[in-house]
This record gives sequence, C-alpha cells and structure tokens, in this order.
Amino acid sequence: MLKQANSPDGYKHLLVYRKAEELVTETLRYTATFPKDKTGVGLADQMDRSVRSVKANIVEGWKRNATHEYYTFLGYAAASNEELMEDYLDICLCRYEEKGIKGGKGRNGEQIMKQELESLRFYPLDTHLPLCIQLYLRTKEIRMLLDKLQSSLQTRMEEKKTLSERDRIRLNAEWKHKKEQEIEAWTKGEWARLGIVMTGQGVKKKEEAERLGLSWWHYGEPER
Repeated sequence: MLKQANSPDGYKHLLVYRKAEELVTETLRYTATFPKDKTGVGLADQMDRSVRSVKANIVEGWKRNATHEYYTFLGYAAASNEELMEDYLDICLCRYEEKGIKGGKGRNGEQIMKQELESLRFYPLDTHLPLCIQLYLRTKEIRMLLDKLQSSLQTRMEEKKTLSERDRIRLNAEWKHKKEQEIEAWTKGEWARLGIVMTGQGVKKKEEAERLGLSWWHYGEPER
C-alpha cells in the first residue's frame, strides 16, 4: 500500500520537514533585510529559492509512489540545502560585508574564521550567536536529517531488493564519501575548538607551537 494512502500529509510529521519549514520562515525574514541593490536583491532571491526548494522537494518526494523516487527527491532537497549553506557560509565569513550584509563574529568579537565556525554545534543551538551563524548551523542540521532519512530509505530498498546492483554500488560509494567528509569536518572543528595544530614536531597546542617558534598549520592544510 502506498504511504500516501495511509497518510497523504505524513511528511508534516517528519522532523526534517518541520526544520525546513522553520528555515523558510527565518530565511525569508533574514533576506528581507538585505540592501536593495543588485547584489543584495540577487543574493536574497537565490537564497529564497534554495530554501523553498528544500521544503518543496521533501514534500514532492513523499508524494511519489516509489521509494527510489522519494530517495531521489530527498537528494534534490539536499542539493538545494547545500547551496543555501554555502551562501550562509559566505555571509558568515564576511564576504558580503562591503555590500552591506553583516558577517559573523567569533567568541573574541572579531571576524569568525572557518575553523571556529565549523567547530560550532547546531544542537543545542546557541541563540546568542549572530543570526547568520545560527541559520548556517540550521542548514547543517537539515543536512544531517536528510542524510539519515536517505540512509533509512536505502536500507529499505536493499531489504526489499528494489535497488539495482549499479545503484547499490553508486549509493554505497556516495554514502562512504559523505561519511568521510563528515569525519573530516568534525576533526577540523574539534582541532579548532581545542586549539590543536600540526607542526614539524607533531601535534601541539597552538600556544605551545608559537612559544617554541615552530611553524604550524591547521588540520587538513598543506604543511608549511
């Protein structure tokens, strides 16, 4: 029996849908404050379309008859969420500051660096952070929820043997790549949070490396 027959509006009970709906409201309210010049209007339109697409594809996927179609539309939602995340990232890193769109400030009150930004957690969300950073972290939460939902659908398709061998190999490769990226991002964030860096003498605290006069670099960066 199709899920629509049981609950045509069942998507409204999905946590990822509720989070996406909240993000639509918050993003539209946020982009309405952008300058009314070419850059501000263009960026606002791009972000508004992306955030609406996340929610719309979750709904359309639910309404589809086959699980693999549902999975595909969740992929579309994930892609739109990634676009929105990148726009929020650019704003947080002050790349639009000269255009009148304020960026994020770190714990020290100065412009936030990417390593510090990636170390922040979306749950529980710190409501004292600048709004652009809060919204960026919300997109990261939606990414996680979409990933979990897609993983559960992939498992279902494998159990019911409705997944072709070619698709199974492709999805497993995508899942592995995604997990590697998540581990990489988490590691970078933890190192930044703890103030750990790489040196020619191994891993050290940043303060110690500077005290010893050692060249240092962040995790994932090329050796200096």
